[in-house]
Amino acid sequence: MNPIKIYLSDTGFYGTIGFRSSSDIGHILENIVFLALQRSGKEIYYHKNKHECDFEIKENFNISEAIQVTAQINNETARIREFEGLYEALNTYNLEQGLIF
Repeated sequence: MNPIKIYLSDTGFYGTIGFRSSSDIGHILENIVFLALQRSGKEIYYHKNKHECDFEIKENFNISEAIQVTAQINNETARIREFEGLYEALNTYNLEQGLIF
C-alpha cells in the first residue's frame, strides 16, 4: 500500500510551521493544486509504482485524468522524473493525455 500524502488546508501554514526553504516551493504548489481539485469536488488519488504521478482523478469508477505538478523542470534529471511519472500513470490507466503544471 502506498503511504498517505498529507496536504495542509491553508498554504499559509507552511511559513508558520517552519517550511521555508526554496525546495518547498514544489510542495506548496502541489498543495495548491490539491486544494483546487478538492474544492472542485474531484475524487483525488495519486499513482506510485516504479514512478510517481502526483494526482489521479477518478470519475465513475475509472481514473480519468493524470496530473503532475512541478515548480520547475530546470535540468534533465527533473524533466525525466516528472515525465516518467506521468507516462507511467497514462499507460497504467490507458489515458491519452495528461497535465503537467
